[in-house]
Order: sequence, then C-alpha cells, then structure tokens
Amino acid sequence: MPTGDIVYPFRATMQCDEMSALRMALLVRRPAKGLLHHSDRGSQYASNDYQQLLKDYYITCSMSRKGNGPQAKP
Repeated sequence: MPTGDIVYPFRATMQCDEMSALRMALLVRRPAKGLLHHSDRGSQYASNDYQQLLKDYYITCSMSRKGNGPQAKP
C-alpha cells in the first residue's frame, strides 16, 4: 500500500547533492504544507542552508535521537 513517502537518492558526503535532491522532489511532487522530513543528524541535514530550505517550504524537520542509527520502515 503506498505511503505517500517522497524518496530520492542521496550521496552521503555532499550537502549540495542532498539539497538538489530535495529541491527536485519538491518541484516534482509539490507537497502540501506540513510535510515531515525525517533524517539522521548528519551535518548536511543540520546545516543552516538545508534547514532554511525546509523552512522555506513549510517542512517540519525530524531527526533521529543522538546515538540511534538509521531506521528503515518495514
């Protein structure tokens, strides 16, 4: 059953790749205000630029607790 998740590939080392992928997803899917963006606490997701992009699109940021590894949905 589809969940409505927006999933695009990311490179683990380049912030610009994450921002580009997020922008592409936003342009293609045009999500409603209130989208929840969950990630780990990687520096690329915590950066001011990335957080500002989320705010610009009214996206709520959710991050894993410190010390928790990646958690995939079943």
